[in-house]
Amino acid sequence: MTGNEIRALMESSPDNAQKAVFNEYYNYVYTIVYNKLRSYAAREDMEECVSDIFAELFLKLDSAFRFNGDLTAYVNVIAKNKAIDMYRSLSAQKNLFPKAAESEISSLPSDTDIAARTESNEIRKIVIDMIEKLGEPDSSIIILKYYYGRNSNEISRKLSISPATVRKRSERALKRLKKLLSENNIMDQERFQ
Repeated sequence: MTGNEIRALMESSPDNAQKAVFNEYYNYVYTIVYNKLRSYAAREDMEECVSDIFAELFLKLDSAFRFNGDLTAYVNVIAKNKAIDMYRSLSAQKNLFPKAAESEISSLPSDTDIAARTESNEIRKIVIDMIEKLGEPDSSIIILKYYYGRNSNEISRKLSISPATVRKRSERALKRLKKLLSENNIMDQERFQ
């Protein structure tokens, strides 16, 4: 059924238009409601939700209704929104949140923890960018040594350079990294040592 057909029916007989919409979409609406609420609502609650959907639909379907296409998508949106509203209402009434969820909620970090974590993540990204600016093989040496905890022998095998070269390059790269970080006001030289 299209918006134009509904508009024509509404102009001739609003009751017939409502009956036609109800007959056309009742099963469709009930299926949507049933799929959304079957685990949470009694049959009476689902029927009430279907009635609310058609009530809202009929309020919108007056002579000023200007929808031209197929009404199925329009009905679908109204039905899903009403079913979700009913679910929320029933959840609040029946207190469907499990006791475990309450304990988990109390263990959630505070806003300050979230802000600190966000800042820490941003600093990590900046540090990684600075490490990449060191170039190869220095950036790989720093990442393997300080992020992955590899020793000089493991790094030397991975990068095909001698362990002594790894140690020397690591020392130089770390000094350059400290300088880059202090120049960008990430950390002062004293704290980073």
